[in-house]
Amino acid sequence: MRASIILFTPALVALAAPGAVVHDVRNIDWEAALLGTTNGLEKRARSEVSIDTVFKKLGKKYFGTCADRSLLNNAQNSEIIKADFGQITPENSGKWDTIESSQNNFNFGNLDFLVDWATTNGKVVRGHTTVWHSQLPGWMFSESGGLRDSVFSRVLGEDFVRIAFVAARAADPAAKLYINDYNTVEKGANYAKTTGMINYVKKWIAAGIPIDGIGAQAHLMANEGANVPASLKALCAIVSECALTEVDIVNASANDYINTVKACVDIANCVGITVWGVRDPDSWRASNNPLLFNSGYATKPAYAALVSTLAVMAPAATRSPVSASTTLHAVVAEPTL
Repeated sequence: MRASIILFTPALVALAAPGAVVHDVRNIDWEAALLGTTNGLEKRARSEVSIDTVFKKLGKKYFGTCADRSLLNNAQNSEIIKADFGQITPENSGKWDTIESSQNNFNFGNLDFLVDWATTNGKVVRGHTTVWHSQLPGWMFSESGGLRDSVFSRVLGEDFVRIAFVAARAADPAAKLYINDYNTVEKGANYAKTTGMINYVKKWIAAGIPIDGIGAQAHLMANEGANVPASLKALCAIVSECALTEVDIVNASANDYINTVKACVDIANCVGITVWGVRDPDSWRASNNPLLFNSGYATKPAYAALVSTLAVMAPAATRSPVSASTTLHAVVAEPTL
């Protein structure tokens, strides 16, 4: 995906200062550390704790993933989302070409299915994405032959960003509105795309455009995880909240995932993380094995490393988990810079 604006409703969470005591993860009582009790923790088949549960112990709102109807109808995939993730993003069913494939004929069936599934299973929904230069219905190109030359930028100019945000605010005054883009955390804080996003968002906010947050997609190459902390810190500094929204990493090394996830943990107003899929074969980058589960739905080393790292960062009772919300977070626009 390329840049998007997202409606986001839950309130910000105040984070406690990181604990100074270092714990040996081998000696952690998982039930007590994550739930504050030695009773009531349902044993997992993999003998692992949900990454969403331990992430929320750090004061965050969710650790999520993406899916659509076909993957939610897959029993193994569905059960993993129920057990391991607290939020779900529609990978394709919220895009314009799916919703309005022919002009004035709308079909929200697949998106409604996902929202209903999420509501039933107590998951946050993060919408994705209404205005983007790609995956648009063919009828939009019938006169100009190119969206970027006419449909948005030629007709509306840069003002299409304002129009999208104002319309989103009118649709849900209580929602948080995000602008979301790719290649903003991968190359470092001084990368032109990152500084460009910062400059545009500052200008748009100063002009009264209701931008509440920045989302960084984080489709990383191997070894780019080390660049995420500084880049994300720079982006998050100019808005009230931020998130990592489409994380996948070539080869899914534990170090890259730890660097990426820890970047969000260390920034108070980074509210959550979404990984872009459950298992490798279903990823848009399937040949790169970028996700946390392999083809057999087994967790990969990066998953266990994340759970261990996060648990050590949040000893029992140091931070409170955030209550889950099932409010729809809708993506409005993706004005790729």
